[in-house]
Amino acid sequence: MEIKALRVSNCANKCLIVLDFGQHLDSNIDLIGITFKNRLDELTPWKSKMVNNPSRVFLGQADSTIQTLKKIVDQYQNKEIILVGYSLSSLMLLYALLSNNIKKTVNYALISPSLWYEKFMGYVKEKITKIQFRGKVLLLYGKEEGLQKPYPLSNTTKYNDQLYELLNQKITCQRMLFEGGHHDSMVDKINQIFVWVSTD
Repeated sequence: MEIKALRVSNCANKCLIVLDFGQHLDSNIDLIGITFKNRLDELTPWKSKMVNNPSRVFLGQADSTIQTLKKIVDQYQNKEIILVGYSLSSLMLLYALLSNNIKKTVNYALISPSLWYEKFMGYVKEKITKIQFRGKVLLLYGKEEGLQKPYPLSNTTKYNDQLYELLNQKITCQRMLFEGGHHDSMVDKINQIFVWVSTD
């Protein structure tokens, strides 16, 4: 895991901690960009066979990644923290949120979480009733996530719809839908995060 302070402003009272795609962002808000050497392992919650290559497995090392993330969050006690993830890093952040692993009140911007991950929607339904969370969540995803891909990837938009409904019953959750799929409208999605972050 590599951690970079992308830009620091002493007058900022907010800190954006961006997982796995920090190179796309720039702002006068403090930005902490985190990249991963083995993202397929470091960002997954438990061991699982890869959908497109069942002979390989995700090693499920998210718990270790979350412990490191907690240490980073603790360095910014006097700032509002917004954790931002895309794809697998968004999945890992959702896992952290549902597991109540980050005790400090933080906000989450989740872009296109990989909800096709084996048994993850079952995990969401189990944990949502026990969630202890005082922050807010922004969920952003495409209307055609996983379209023309094999099951379970083909259900990704459906799973995101379900996730929004489940979260919205328990916590403050806002949803933004975009045209296209998993990799489309990235600039628009990121711009909307900055609008959301700037709104108190």
